[in-house]
Amino acid sequence: MFTSCSKLCHVRQLLQTLKQLSKSLSGQNPLLAAHFTTSAQDSNDDIELSYTAYPDLEHTVDSNKTPLIFAHGLFGAKGNLHSISKHLSNEGRKVITYDARNHGDSQHSPEFNFPCMAEDLNDLMDDLGFTQPFVMGHSMGGKTAMTLALTKPEKLKALIVADVAPIKSPGVNKLWEYAKAMRAAKIPKDASLSFARKEVKLQLSKSVPPEKLKALIVADVAPIKSPGVNKLWEYAKAMRAAKIPKDASLSFARKEVKLQLSKSVPVSVLYNVTASMEVMT
Repeated sequence: MFTSCSKLCHVRQLLQTLKQLSKSLSGQNPLLAAHFTTSAQDSNDDIELSYTAYPDLEHTVDSNKTPLIFAHGLFGAKGNLHSISKHLSNEGRKVITYDARNHGDSQHSPEFNFPCMAEDLNDLMDDLGFTQPFVMGHSMGGKTAMTLALTKPEKLKALIVADVAPIKSPGVNKLWEYAKAMRAAKIPKDASLSFARKEVKLQLSKSVPPEKLKALIVADVAPIKSPGVNKLWEYAKAMRAAKIPKDASLSFARKEVKLQLSKSVPVSVLYNVTASMEVMT
């Protein structure tokens, strides 16, 4: 797709990229949400994660204020922190909430441990260009942030940990029971979202007694949406039309494609498009 003498920068097969675009657009607000890819420790596979940035378009970011990143807890999602993030960003502070791997809109992976999640958080900071942000982690997110602070203390300006201590958490077996109950929950085909949430709550009533946790799980029940096919083809055409200078480096090529696609492709999918570019020898 992009010509060069010794190297060819290209976007992976069109159908694969369309699949990635479909994932990126599923249930996302293109004005707030975006994706980035990161390589986990001890893994060769990229993990697609989702985050939301505040303030919204009605406010401007104050560059003098240190950005803040929220890391949610187990069974949670970035949307759980929407209200507090919006409030804290009202005076211009940049606030980021993101879905941990295996949560929310982020990709699932068999690797699920604190070193991997700490590396995800580290790469999120790099992807956003943050230098020493504030990080607040709740429960699992707190341990993720603590792991990053211990391994790369220079990356954080301050650490706020809520509702968890740097020790083995009690009741881990209970969490596995809750996870099994979630997997076993059945939702009728074509059920409405409100009915699906009521059904899940009913089915979890005996196996997940804590009402707050049950409410958290039910709130994360969401439909899987796909973008319109016409939109996908528009994005694909824009990708095919992108031009890259001869012998450009991969990093420059990615920046150039991102710039050329900025008007025709939503910010929520630009990260996947540029991340899918590679050098073919």
